[in-house]
Amino acid sequence: MDKIHIAICDDEGTFLKHLKNRINSFYLSKGEVITITEFTNGEDLINGCKELEFDLIFLDIEMPQMTGIEVITKLRAIYDDMTIILLTNYEDYVFESFRYNPFRYIRKSRIDNELEEALEAFQYKMKRANSYYSFTTSHGIVSWRIDDIQYMEVYQHYIHIHNKDKTIKVRASLEKLGKEFYYIEEPIERV
Repeated sequence: MDKIHIAICDDEGTFLKHLKNRINSFYLSKGEVITITEFTNGEDLINGCKELEFDLIFLDIEMPQMTGIEVITKLRAIYDDMTIILLTNYEDYVFESFRYNPFRYIRKSRIDNELEEALEAFQYKMKRANSYYSFTTSHGIVSWRIDDIQYMEVYQHYIHIHNKDKTIKVRASLEKLGKEFYYIEEPIERV
């Protein structure tokens, strides 16, 4: 995996420093190379996203001037697939935030307990996003990212594999492909 670019946006300096240290410790233990860019308000984060494509954003919901909900609304209008973890001291905004598809929701009071699971899940997401599978078709070998596959269907002894732009046809067993995909994805255990 290449260098991971992470943004943290929080108006509380002490928490910002603590979160940055915890993220650095996690990735140091994994041997991963990261950069962390800190922001103390939503407007700066939005402008920062125009300059650098962040792989992961930690965003405080409760900030002066522009709330995290306002920031995520603007970010989603520009970058629909951005991975955002929302942070808060309060749980009032959990349900409101779901419509913006946050990757995780972490309570600041539980950051030491919830951060590692969120980062592990993000690592799994990144690994999966970069996983490819090669299919043998009558026209040769075709490799697709696993995340780009929308669905598969069996029709007249062939498996039709669909992504958003194209369909390919392979002669294989759906059971065999299912087992192979299971081993590729290496599901993580949840406690």
